[in-house]
Amino acid sequence: METYSQSTLSGNGELCNAEQRILGLKWNITSDQIIFSLADLAEQARRLEPTKRNVISLIGRVYDPLGFLAPIVVRYKVFMQSLCKAKIGWDEKIPEASITQWSKLVLALEDAQPLTIPRCYLEAVQGEVLSYQLCGYCDASLSAYAAVIYLLIETKDKTHMRFVVAKTRVAPLKKQTVPRLELLSAVLLARLMNTTKLSLNPEIEISSFHCFIDSQVALCWIRNIGKSWKPFVQNRVSEIRNLFPVECWNHIPGVENPADVPSRGTTPLELLVNKLWRDGPSMPFRYSDKATDDDLPSECLEELPASEKRAVHGLLTIEESSVTNLIQVNNFSDINKLVNVLTYVLKFSSYMKRLISPTTVCKNERMIAEVLLIKEAQLLLRDHKNFLMWEKQLFLFEDEHGVLRSRGRIANATLPYSTKHPIILPSDHPLTTMYIRQSHSRVLHNGVKETLTELRSRFWVIKGRSVVKQVLHSCNTCRRHEGMSCRVPPPPPPPPTAYF
Repeated sequence: METYSQSTLSGNGELCNAEQRILGLKWNITSDQIIFSLADLAEQARRLEPTKRNVISLIGRVYDPLGFLAPIVVRYKVFMQSLCKAKIGWDEKIPEASITQWSKLVLALEDAQPLTIPRCYLEAVQGEVLSYQLCGYCDASLSAYAAVIYLLIETKDKTHMRFVVAKTRVAPLKKQTVPRLELLSAVLLARLMNTTKLSLNPEIEISSFHCFIDSQVALCWIRNIGKSWKPFVQNRVSEIRNLFPVECWNHIPGVENPADVPSRGTTPLELLVNKLWRDGPSMPFRYSDKATDDDLPSECLEELPASEKRAVHGLLTIEESSVTNLIQVNNFSDINKLVNVLTYVLKFSSYMKRLISPTTVCKNERMIAEVLLIKEAQLLLRDHKNFLMWEKQLFLFEDEHGVLRSRGRIANATLPYSTKHPIILPSDHPLTTMYIRQSHSRVLHNGVKETLTELRSRFWVIKGRSVVKQVLHSCNTCRRHEGMSCRVPPPPPPPPTAYF
């Protein structure tokens, strides 16, 4: 079967050379593919003296209207921005460190091989097409942000993803947070999706639009219609919503996001074998389930207006402030009662933040309350003069919750994680006393050895044996049962009197 190019040019005598120039690009009329060759660009880069004028001239020579070479070109854009930050003149010689970086960029171009993409979206598509859908992806790094769009073609037997267009922007000179850069990439994607929609509509009827982003914070800004944000966020969120409804926006993990490639940049050789960039995600809707918007990330709350932030400031910082500002630990003698009270305080905080009806306390909330109490107790350890010595002797480390644990010799044993890596507790904190009492009660008020064994299944107390002895000495239950005076046995009856 003849391709479109063969049927169009067969009578013009132009098939002697498979590669033809059309609209500034190379077109292989035999395979009907667009070819991107970087050989000429590498030759020019090798001959140019590395000045700011020559660098921007080289970037301008890259003719890539579709943005397929965006992951390569963005590295040169970032390099150009670094020269502008250094305030180097247009014809001045660049610093030695920049020359080394430039040499690496030129060397990567010299090793480049031609890149190709199909000219026709329907290449290798067999059967009746059921629908066309636009899938857009955006991502950002500290140096650049990007957006890329694919056309999803659905047939009865299979779905096909085709690269459509991509755009990149270097990060603003004024330093922004990563969530704000992610929001800028979402704005870029919304604009690019709208332009693509207007361009394809005369030829293809697009049935639906899908926008994917790997930032939960930026996604929260876009979805929460009932909240108002600071002007920087609010203005961009309003533009995004005006172009596409919030229902079009979904989350995708970073490893599955093709926009991650141009946001960080890559070499030509790496781009040649990158299937994610060329063909898009293999299952684009695997992660399109709507996430709940009740739990706002902490970064979202930083963009609240000052009036709203003051209203909830006290409750939003409970987990970051000292627990002693909320509860007097010294007023409790039972660890279970203490954890329950703090859990309900956190529950009330969550209720005030999300304005939802409080429900019964779950296991996860109790765990959060207990972690807060333990971290508060461990502050005494960090401020102790012997902390560095304990850190070396006990091989201390922080777990995923920021709790100090010990890495002992039984790390490879088939035991629970809390036993292999016990939590470190100070000897002179009320929380430690309550945990010792709990362990003592679990072993039915046995002695020091049994209580210490039970305690060390979860905790390692500094000077643990002496502290356990001291706590057990003041146990009222043990005193009541063990401190009773021994009754004197009754005297034996007198011997019988003998009568003579």
